This record gives sequence, structure tokens and C-alpha cells, in this order.
Amino acid sequence: MTIEVNEWLKTVIDWKNAKQICGTKDGKRSLEKADRVVLSGDLVIENLNNLEDLNLRDVRELNKIVIKNCPKLKKINLLDSGIKQLEVGPGLDQLEELSIGFEIDSTDRPTPRKLDKVDFSNITNLKSFKCVGVQETELIGFEKLTQLESFLGAKGVKIPTNKFNSGVPITKDQWDKDYSQRPTKKEFERIQKLHKLIEDAAIKHWSKDQWKNRLLELNETYYNQVEQGKF
Repeated sequence: MTIEVNEWLKTVIDWKNAKQICGTKDGKRSLEKADRVVLSGDLVIENLNNLEDLNLRDVRELNKIVIKNCPKLKKINLLDSGIKQLEVGPGLDQLEELSIGFEIDSTDRPTPRKLDKVDFSNITNLKSFKCVGVQETELIGFEKLTQLESFLGAKGVKIPTNKFNSGVPITKDQWDKDYSQRPTKKEFERIQKLHKLIEDAAIKHWSKDQWKNRLLELNETYYNQVEQGKF
């Protein structure tokens, strides 16, 4: 049986103060299949000051979700939730993990539900992003995710690049080939320090080329990525 999501939310005890909300009968975490629910409609999650984990995995038939102003929220799992529209932020500064996507099941989910786009402009602290299943989702502002450490994406997703600030979408395969080895934030900070060392050294005893050649022996991959704008 399918339940309208806002009617379901009324049955979740003290959901406005909960640390975790799950797509189960009572909103609490459960691995029992009998506790799962199928939810439909539009949902707004906002101004929940204690919420840390929103897990609506496998609720199947949601249409739209808006999530904003939840200052402690760290994880959002919307895999197989069925969403066609998603708005995230502002007010999600602690958000580290976001999972979306829809897996086709030949027996009870033969038709994919398409999420057209996700805008990352308000969740730039994201560290992990998962987008699986049959997707052609456009990832707007993906190049702003400078702290991203993990990305699992379906081949159909459209990823904007930041090279020359073109913003022209590329495929997941192209991203894997050209951008997946982008330095993490920690590595990028190391690159900046090395780059500064090169500049300082050029003023001192060695020429800039001498210092560059020496450091390239130790740090060739990272330096090349900086030079080519792949960060």
C-alpha cells in the first residue's frame, strides 16, 4: 500500500526533534522488510535542528523533496526513493554524503523514474556522492565540490567541467578518464605549499626551472594537475 508522505510523517513520533528519520512505518531504523513503506507525493524537510541522517531509501514513489536549514544533517540517502525533483540547501553546511538514483527491477519497478538535475551550489562541503541506476541527471555546480573524496556515478549523468570555466557537461566516462584523479582537499593544500616553495626558491639560489625539475621528481602527478587546471 502506498502512503502519502506527509500523512506518513504525522505517524513518526517526535520527528521534528529526531536525529535520524528512515523510510519505515515509525520512521526508525529497521532492517525488517515488513517495516518498509512506499511513499508518494512531495516532502519538505526544513528547520530540523537535530536531524543528522535522512534515509528514505527504497520508498519508491516520491515526487519531489526539498531539504534545507538542517544545520546538523550529515547524510541523505534517497536511493530508489523515486524522486523526480530535488532541492538541497541552503543551511546544510554539515552535509557530507548524498545518495540518489533508481535501480530498475523487472518484477516490480520496470520503468525508471528520472531525476533531471541536482544543484550542488548550496552543499559544497559534500565529501561523498553516489548516483546509481538508470540516470541522465545533470549535476549542476559539480565543479564546486572541492572536498569531494568519493564519487560513484551512473554512465548517463552529465557532469559540468571547470576547465576554462566552460561549464560544458561531460559524461561519467569522460570524468573517470580526465578528472577522477583530481587531488583531494588535503592533497591540494600540499600542492599549494609546494607551488609556493617553487616561487620562493626562484627568488633565492636556484632558478625556478631548477626547483621545478627537482620537485617534479617527487610530485609530478600533482604538479601537472595544477598546471593543467584539473582541480
